[in-house]
Amino acid sequence: MSQRISWIDICKGIGILTVIYGHGLDGNSLRYLFYSFHIPLFFFLSGIVFHHKNHESLLKNINKAIKNILLPYFLFAALGYIIWLFVTGFSRISFFTLLDQVHHTLYANGALGHFFYNVVLWFLPCLFATRILFTLITHFFEQKKYRVLSILILGFCGYIISHFFPSLKLPFGIETSLTAVVFFAAGFFWNSYQGKLKHLVHSQSLKFTLIFGGIWLVLAMINFSLTNRQIDMRLNIFDNIFLFYPAAFAGIFTCISLSHKLEKNHVLEYLGKNSMQLFVWHLIVFTFLSKIILHYTTPQTLGTLRNTFFAPLYTFISIITILLILKFWRSRYYLLQKIRNSGIISS
Repeated sequence: MSQRISWIDICKGIGILTVIYGHGLDGNSLRYLFYSFHIPLFFFLSGIVFHHKNHESLLKNINKAIKNILLPYFLFAALGYIIWLFVTGFSRISFFTLLDQVHHTLYANGALGHFFYNVVLWFLPCLFATRILFTLITHFFEQKKYRVLSILILGFCGYIISHFFPSLKLPFGIETSLTAVVFFAAGFFWNSYQGKLKHLVHSQSLKFTLIFGGIWLVLAMINFSLTNRQIDMRLNIFDNIFLFYPAAFAGIFTCISLSHKLEKNHVLEYLGKNSMQLFVWHLIVFTFLSKIILHYTTPQTLGTLRNTFFAPLYTFISIITILLILKFWRSRYYLLQKIRNSGIISS
């Protein structure tokens, strides 16, 4: 968006905290509560900032998605794999392993173990597929009722695949994008009515936070109790559709209401502005941090204290580390630009 909206950045800040902290927890904790809504939240927010213009061609919209999502994905994938090779030793690389990795990067399905060096990268190709899917819907259907009907059909197909064909893994996580497009479209439609809802959400933000927060907690707990496994969009696991969607939307609206209640929170806003970098790199920081910690403790101790001590530690250190690297990189870029503008060196 040409002008940033503070509550959206705060909402992204809340979302990225739940992602990072959730990855620090183990599977026997309350991690399933975060997984029930945090990735749907980011698809929803992506839908809010998606602006479809009728006069723009389909090709132009696809080119925008390639530039804003796909190219960064390939860059992050290449850098992540190089870092992994640097840590594990370049002796592991060969022509055939490199060829396999190129194929995995192009196929880009996070459920097949293709992103062993940085599993969170699955989100970007899936977001790309979701955005293209919604772009096609808005291009071919101008009336809202047909768009809504298309979204409902796709969401139902996504659930059928998840429930009856769990082994189906398509390029770019298309099987997951059938579910993700529901949240993306909801964000897009929310943006259409945001002006009418703004005063209501702002004036009743505390009440909405408590109401939606309670609904989210109850539904997420019930859905988890039925199968004893967490929702996982990367693996295309949603369990009960009548609990998954209401719980996810309740969690999303909890974050939206809370973001309006906080109104101006510079820390969360700053985290939100840098959420993509934090999302992409935090697991790599986790890996390095774990190696350091295991020099001074045992895996048993690490496992025992993971939820109470190491998860908050991982979250704090990874955020600080990534933000400091970003600040250093941007200051160097800014300085280089000033030098170029001064004419000391040519561009």
